[in-house]
Amino acid sequence: IAESNGCSSCHSATYAGKKGFSPSIRATGVTHKYTLTTWERMMNTGVTEDGGHVNKPMPVYHMPAAKSAPLYAFLTSLK
Repeated sequence: IAESNGCSSCHSATYAGKKGFSPSIRATGVTHKYTLTTWERMMNTGVTEDGGHVNKPMPVYHMPAAKSAPLYAFLTSLK
């Protein structure tokens, strides 16, 4: 799911982010701020964990929970 949605093109091949451009989305990166519920909401609607909106160039994926939940599990497994 991460690869087919192009996560690595912005967040690097290791999902550790690109300095000055995109944050790490590994377990120790911004993903740790999210619960599964808030992650699913962000990936579907673009609303972040604090009620704001994702910053461009991060797109809103309109991703259903069936895809965003496994993506969350994968990213939070990366230390």
